[in-house]
Amino acid sequence: MRIRKVETRLLEAPLAEPMGGSARRPPIRSRRLLVVRLETDEGVTGYGESYGTPRSVKAMVEELYAPFLLGADPLSGDPLARMQREGVGYHGPKGMVYEALSAVDTALWDLKGKALNAALASLLGGAITDTVDCYAASVYLGSVEEAESQAARFAETGFRAMKVKVGQGLERDRAVFRAVRRLVGEGTTLMADVNGVYDVKTSIRLGRSLEEDGLYWLEEPVPVEDVEGYAQVARALSCYVAGSEGEYTRHGFRELIERGGVDVVQPDVTRCGGVTETWAAATLASAYHRRFSPHCWSSVFGLAASTHLTAAAPTGLTVEYDAHPNPLKDALVGAQLTPVGGRLPVPAGPGLGVQVDEEAFERLTVWASEVS
Repeated sequence: MRIRKVETRLLEAPLAEPMGGSARRPPIRSRRLLVVRLETDEGVTGYGESYGTPRSVKAMVEELYAPFLLGADPLSGDPLARMQREGVGYHGPKGMVYEALSAVDTALWDLKGKALNAALASLLGGAITDTVDCYAASVYLGSVEEAESQAARFAETGFRAMKVKVGQGLERDRAVFRAVRRLVGEGTTLMADVNGVYDVKTSIRLGRSLEEDGLYWLEEPVPVEDVEGYAQVARALSCYVAGSEGEYTRHGFRELIERGGVDVVQPDVTRCGGVTETWAAATLASAYHRRFSPHCWSSVFGLAASTHLTAAAPTGLTVEYDAHPNPLKDALVGAQLTPVGGRLPVPAGPGLGVQVDEEAFERLTVWASEVS
């Protein structure tokens, strides 16, 4: 079996109403999905997803990675090892090169699972559970009334945990968080996500205040590069500190863990280097007695991969579930990635385990580019 085609594709679907945002992201008006699809000479396909900017990822996939992929045996570790050694190695350990590699790497794992008729979790050593906890993401920035409306909808659909975006100033952050707590009650787990916009002292003040209302974790309290700041916040608070979707590879997470910066490790499989590097981060989390909870937003193939990874991880805690409208996900995989009672079933099929609606895949495509 040999890889004969490497395709990069952007899909998009408009939203009925703008959605969002966070302290770092304005509201969005459509859902987008950036996919790498690998195809073998036996007709087996593998899918991966990237968080990166579409045209940049396309260029990197075609110029950096496709030369290592075309003609390679997907069941061999050689193409991935060569890409990491010879492709990525010259361009640094972080950033867009890894966001592009993330999609390629995940597609290779999906291919391997399908070729061997084995689910991704099985390839990683086996699922510990067939469903995983998930939390609703997110109660976005806005007024108290808007926050209450979103939280009520999440609670009505069965979520027992949800994340609240903060970063609007301490007074407003407190008001929003406390309003959500009053609405959902003490039985619902609440997290707060700073998205790295505060400094150490501000995040400590916020965390201590929200702890009075049962804060479970404070996410990305400071910018991702401020590793010492993470550690200072973690030492000062009683709640967990979680991070970081903006970190890359096992090496970045090793430093964050060893410096005492995080209690909950949050790699994003569409950014940090794909399944390979996310699994390495999960293994590090286990070795250092930290919990593993992958970041996952606006994702189809990334969500499927994150579910498998959490199910197989020794310290897997919960999966982030984007609980806002996503017509792309609905059209491509229907109800396959839908939680029930706050738990997400691990896809049972080979590879990532999801069946893609090919008609919808073509219909929602904005552009596609391939090399063969």
